Amino acid sequence: NGSTSTAVSGAPSLIKLVDGSTTSAVREAPPLVKLVDGSTSTAVRGAPSLIKLVDGSTSTAVTGAPSLIKLVDGSTATAVRGAPSLVKLVDGSTATTSLSTT
Repeated sequence: NGSTSTAVSGAPSLIKLVDGSTTSAVREAPPLVKLVDGSTSTAVRGAPSLIKLVDGSTSTAVTGAPSLIKLVDGSTATAVRGAPSLVKLVDGSTATTSLSTT
């Protein structure tokens, strides 16, 4: 930060956070991270993170959870691995398709 200070082994050091502020850093303390909505939050290892969905909203992401996807008709739906998906047909309509469809 431009000033000088005596460093002591094991003592916390001053660090700059993503929001531009400064704080004392303590070893193994959780770091401050910037979320997709522009806010800041304390990050904890293994905790869910905030992600931006295709519809522009934000949601908590959990590993293995279904994700929100944009369908061909412009709507959004929850996508689950192995589930049928909505496709656009040549006549302009939409239909549900799955791997077992002929």
